[in-house]
Amino acid sequence: MAFVVKGRAEKASIEEELAGEVADRAVSLGASLGPFVITRLDLQRRFRAGDPFVREVASTSRHVSGGLLMEVISGVSSRRQDPED
Repeated sequence: MAFVVKGRAEKASIEEELAGEVADRAVSLGASLGPFVITRLDLQRRFRAGDPFVREVASTSRHVSGGLLMEVISGVSSRRQDPED
């Protein structure tokens, strides 16, 4: 599961929060889980640089919440922007 966040502080917070949750889920499922947390800017940079992993995520992802991934990558949104954007 990929989480795209606004900045590095939010990234660190989400990674810390997910660490315990992911470990608990992995044990209960008997599987290895690895959430992918990335800032918008890093996502945009890596996509434009042709990063194979980011391109794969972009082409195979399923939208769950927030802005659409390709809108985030392009910097365009059909949704009303948050004042912190």
